[in-house]
Amino acid sequence: MSKHRGFLPILVCVLVIVWTTSPAHAQCTKGSNCQIILSGTGLPGTPNPPCNPWGMWVWSQPSNNNYGNDGNGSMYFYAIHKAEAHVQASNVTLSGSSVSETVSGAYPDGTGVSCTLAAHQTSPGKGILDSMSCTVGNDSCSATDIPITVDISNAKN
Repeated sequence: MSKHRGFLPILVCVLVIVWTTSPAHAQCTKGSNCQIILSGTGLPGTPNPPCNPWGMWVWSQPSNNNYGNDGNGSMYFYAIHKAEAHVQASNVTLSGSSVSETVSGAYPDGTGVSCTLAAHQTSPGKGILDSMSCTVGNDSCSATDIPITVDISNAKN
């Protein structure tokens, strides 16, 4: 019995960690009303100029929820345009705590914006933008490995 005395506290600790950890993919079950927010301002981009600084606020939902695979938000490329570009999200894919999506739209003057975004949540409300690749009018902008707000949640009614 004495050789197993340390096993019970270790087992209890492991079970508590498993029960209290809530990975993003567990929050976004089939038929849920799962929501994803990617957000950041004053972010670095290349080439500089004209892609630095830039920002975004994009709300979306993955395909396994009750409401469809879409979303919307705003993209900001401050050196290219002083206004915000309204964008629509599509092709939203959620795998575990990682999300990828396409956003496209235009500035009020008609200048087009088209981006692919990939990010992952590191803890509730925090994450890393793994990659951004955008075409803004005639400019191409990119960025990688930037801390941003990443919130993947199963919103309550």
